[in-house]
Amino acid sequence: MTESTVENVTQREANPKVGPGARLREAREARKLTVEAAATQLRIDPLLVVALEEDDYDKFAAPIFITGNIRAYARLLDLPAEPLLEAYHGLGHDVPPALKQVNRYPRLGTSTSWAPGVIVLLLVAVAILVFLGWQSGGQLPSFSQEPEPVQDQDKALLLPETPESAPPQESGEAGPGVIPFEATDTGREEEPAAVPPPGLPALPPVASPRAAASAPTVRATLSLKVDRASWVEVRDATGRRLLYDLLDSGAMKILEGVPPFDVLLGFAPGVTVEFNGKRVDHRLYARQETARFRLGENGISSL
Repeated sequence: MTESTVENVTQREANPKVGPGARLREAREARKLTVEAAATQLRIDPLLVVALEEDDYDKFAAPIFITGNIRAYARLLDLPAEPLLEAYHGLGHDVPPALKQVNRYPRLGTSTSWAPGVIVLLLVAVAILVFLGWQSGGQLPSFSQEPEPVQDQDKALLLPETPESAPPQESGEAGPGVIPFEATDTGREEEPAAVPPPGLPALPPVASPRAAASAPTVRATLSLKVDRASWVEVRDATGRRLLYDLLDSGAMKILEGVPPFDVLLGFAPGVTVEFNGKRVDHRLYARQETARFRLGENGISSL
């Protein structure tokens, strides 16, 4: 080993690479934020927060999830994300593994060849045909035979009995189950109301779909003013997700939808909520800086 190589190895051992975990932990502790509170606002497992702070990246499925969580954690702690990402890339954990060349098609004659299986299937098919020919007296069964004609005695079994014809009705009289139409002044015949058969109760009237479609839908507005970074999720009464994002400090969101709204605030003390222009006090629904509540015309309630 040359002297220059020894010097490079000694210099690398003297200056080990440091990941972004220590900087993230110091920033979280400076804000007096617990691991559980940070995990709630990031919507990840607390074990993954600890893994980020200890540079233990084996718990993540792929490097793309690591960089995404580092960027989101930096926004939560008001830190620049690029230096933290550079420190992570410097560790060399995101280097893709070497690809191996695999033969695409198997060679004939090997254990993976399909030729022996095809031969066995052909032999089984020939044996079945020979057996069927022996059962039919030496002739192979034909699959194109015409159906035998139906005999006269069989027709009597197939055709249903024809009921005797009913006596004709006199003119001006309606038969059973027939409801006559009455002419109106306009010369247009009106359909009579449906009359249930004897012994069955009358059905309730069905609302017209056109009248149901013309019913107005009540809409409302929900305003969110963010003083400190917080994760926010909002859904309206139809189940439509109106907001699902990590809002930075100073952000302002005005949402419109069908009330009531289901609201999740990752850091409730840092968000001001207004419903149709009126401020809402959601402090009673906060649990460890996280609030879940339903907001509508009837006020606020817990989820």
